[in-house]
This record gives sequence, C-alpha cells and structure tokens, in this order.
Amino acid sequence: MIEVIKHFLIISIVICSINVKVYFAIKPGLPIPTWYKAKFSPIKTPEFGKKFRLKFELQNLLGDLQDIELKLLLPEGIKNLNNPLFNSKKVLRKADSHTWHWDLVIEREVLGKSIQLKVSSSFPREEITRFALGQYDKEPSHQKTQLINKIENIKERVDLHFQTTVYCSKIEGFPKVPDLIFKDNWKPNNFQSPLVMYQYKNPRLTQRDQILKQIKEFEDYYAKISKNDSSINKFKALRPAAYLRMLEDNFYNYYALAIDYFKEKDYQNCHLVVIKKFQE
Repeated sequence: MIEVIKHFLIISIVICSINVKVYFAIKPGLPIPTWYKAKFSPIKTPEFGKKFRLKFELQNLLGDLQDIELKLLLPEGIKNLNNPLFNSKKVLRKADSHTWHWDLVIEREVLGKSIQLKVSSSFPREEITRFALGQYDKEPSHQKTQLINKIENIKERVDLHFQTTVYCSKIEGFPKVPDLIFKDNWKPNNFQSPLVMYQYKNPRLTQRDQILKQIKEFEDYYAKISKNDSSINKFKALRPAAYLRMLEDNFYNYYALAIDYFKEKDYQNCHLVVIKKFQE
C-alpha cells in the first residue's frame, strides 16, 4: 500500500510539472528615435470672410532631410489666396528649421473640417540608426536588433501627415471646440444650417437667473477652497469623482447659459460666455 501511494505521488508530481506554464514578461519594442519636430496650425483664430495665415514649421533633429515636398489639401469653403498648395525644399540640414505659410480665407461656414498637409522627404536612415544604438546602448541585444531591422525596412522616402481642424461660423470662429457642441457629420439630412447644437438642460434649473445663481455659488465656493492648497488637494485625493463631477456640472451650466443666449440671438453675451469658459 505504501508503494502504491509513493508511485501515485511521483506520477502526480510529474503530471503537475508537465502542465505548468511559464510566462515571461516581454518588454515592448524600442521606439524609433524622433528625427523631427513639427507644428501645423493657424497663427490666429480664423474668422469668417477675413484673411488668416496658416503656418507649418518643421525642425530637423537628426540627419539631413532631402527633397522635401509639401502638398496642402483644403476642404470646401476655404480658399487659398497666394502661396501655391505644392511647395518644396531641396534640403533641411540637421538642427535647422524651416517655416512655410499660406494665406487663406473662409468663404462659407466650416465646422469641424480639417486642413490636411502631406510632407514627403528622404528618411535619414544612417543617422537614426547611429543615434538609436547610442540611445539604447544598455538595452537587451535582441531588442536593439529588432529596432535596427525595423529602421532598415522603412522606405527611402517617408510620408508625414498633419492636420488642423477648423470651426468657423458666420457669427464666430473657434480655436478649439468640444465635440459636444458642434458635430457637423451628425447633421440630419433635412437640417439646412451647418451648425448643430446639442442642448443641455438641468431639470432643476429652468430659468437663466437660476443658472447664473448656480454658477456664482459654485465659483464663490471654489475660490474659497482654492485659497488653501491643502484643502483643495485633500478634496481631490479623498473625493476625486465628486471633484470632477463638480467641475463638469459647472461647465454644463455655462454651456446651457450660452445656448440660452444664442437662442435669443443675444450673440454678444453668448460670445462672452464662450470666451470665458470654452476657450480657457
């Protein structure tokens, strides 16, 4: 009987050993070093019917960029006034930067449409490989090999894509607008205006003076607790959900107020509300 038990235990240990799965943590692949910096945006907020300047700045961080080509794509409603939509530059040396610009005008309402820019240039493979080997000198050899292979597989020329979104109605232009307020591609087919507003209503606040009172009470309270850093930090730490909800409720009160002014065609006060809250 003792022998049977002993053999049973040995067999059990062998079976358990066979079924054990060993999992190893795999470190994510090493990223290709950044070889450029870029900024693509209007210099100031576009306004309906007025000329505005769009700027693209490219800074070269590593090897020379050869035969740079730019192609600007404009949505309907935005017109190019002077500089060609196609541009080029023979070479951009390491550590140098270059700026291109276009003067544009908005001829019809544009809400949530993108100006797109395609930039093609040579890929500085040797310089990026050299920099990567230095940057990741202490990383595992198999990961460095994977990265070098990834760099080697990139084509001689690369395409970089940039875009900037434009919101401009006949009343106002906006540098950045939450999707909650404008969403042009959600527009019903029978809706004539390109502007779609999603109205927010707090059932407890039906009058404008109630909304204003709620906003004032919140801002007085928030200003009071913000005077003491330890108090506000304690509030954030102990009740993070309540803190975020408090800020969100106040944001939507501003939104309801702006909509109320807009519906009554009081565009000046609507504009002031938007400037105060939505563009903070």
